[in-house]
Amino acid sequence: MKLLVIPDVHGIDTWRSQVANAIISSDTHIVFLGDYVDSFVADAWTIFENLKDIIEFKVKYPEKVTLLLGNHDYAYIYGKSSISGHNYEMAHEYKRIFENNRELWKVAWGFQGKERYTLVTHAGLTQYFFDAIIKSINNPKSVMHELLVTKATEPWKKLPIHELLNYFIDQVSYMWMVGYYRGGNDRTGSILWADMNELTTDRLPGIDQIVGHTVNWQVISKLIDGDRIYFTDVHSENKQYLTGFMIDLI
Repeated sequence: MKLLVIPDVHGIDTWRSQVANAIISSDTHIVFLGDYVDSFVADAWTIFENLKDIIEFKVKYPEKVTLLLGNHDYAYIYGKSSISGHNYEMAHEYKRIFENNRELWKVAWGFQGKERYTLVTHAGLTQYFFDAIIKSINNPKSVMHELLVTKATEPWKKLPIHELLNYFIDQVSYMWMVGYYRGGNDRTGSILWADMNELTTDRLPGIDQIVGHTVNWQVISKLIDGDRIYFTDVHSENKQYLTGFMIDLI
């Protein structure tokens, strides 16, 4: 299977040309890594129209396209304004379009190949964050315990990691965990906030990961004890050209 990853969008529309071949390929899936809004180069209405077009693209090809949320998107949904580039004037419109299309968004996508499991999130899954959500599930007083243990139709431990993570999409206290590298108080950030340094030193072992969030000038691939992590948020020097990343999943 082939995977086309579209990293942090931030209003840039060059994704259109990059998905042209992938969308007609029978063995290619397309995953957008989020951060559709907030930009220092695109104006607010350009960002808004671009987001609408991405949503229409997903609706047209529901089985071929996955839309993940980034921390900038999540901020508008849940009123977290202390984030770089936050647009207060457009906050209501951004919140409305995200909420009106709530069924389209995920925070994780995964694929089990013959050799490896690959997890795709906006920022990456650290051991620290994974331990936090497992602790929540095991807490008899928690909402997630009731959902995944008390009311579960199947043992939650059998869920693929990406499906388990998607159960937490509305758990703001977990999704908005911010680590020291990004100015927060947690040891590492959530799958919306983990920094490249945090993921490198505290990844969840045993899986490969594809992430965005931390901007680099080229795709960086790190092999750590047999686990491969791809950091794909690549922009040109002026940050006006979004670069897609194609990978074969095995």
